[in-house]
Amino acid sequence: PPNTKPEELIEIMVKRFRKEWKPEWSVQAANLKHTPREIVTIASLIETEAKLRDERPIISSVIYNRLNRDMALGVDSTIVYASKLEGRWRNDGKVYKSDVERRSPYNTRIYSGLPPGPVASPGRSALEAALYPAQTSYLYYVREPARNDGAHNFYDNDRDFGQGVQALRKWEQQRDAQSNGGK
Repeated sequence: PPNTKPEELIEIMVKRFRKEWKPEWSVQAANLKHTPREIVTIASLIETEAKLRDERPIISSVIYNRLNRDMALGVDSTIVYASKLEGRWRNDGKVYKSDVERRSPYNTRIYSGLPPGPVASPGRSALEAALYPAQTSYLYYVREPARNDGAHNFYDNDRDFGQGVQALRKWEQQRDAQSNGGK
């Protein structure tokens, strides 16, 4: 209800989390050498990045592969979250240079490792993906511009990833030109 107090909302969320979190998930988290909090943080990244359920374990694998290599995660949703925390998010769907350069422990382009905590409230499928990632060699993903469903292309090297980024940027420019009447 609109008049729900923050304390009540937090209580509801914690109760729901405890209902969803299974004891065996704590064991699996330990097997992955992560705490439940870290798993929830990883799941929050998956929740904000993966629009398609079947891509969640693959995006999870990218996160783990990058963590295992001590690479910065480079997850855009963490940059958005950092900008929102500072009241600087423009809310137009674009990540600006000022966002990318923002000094925040949530900026996973600047800082390697996990951010200090979750950036969203993950659902069950994101939690499961964080606990049971696909086994891949992927290190990168980019939105698939030919599809309008949030699908991604996955890459295991810089060169192919760079080409994927360029294809997405080209598509975005074309889309923006069309929405502006070709101007």
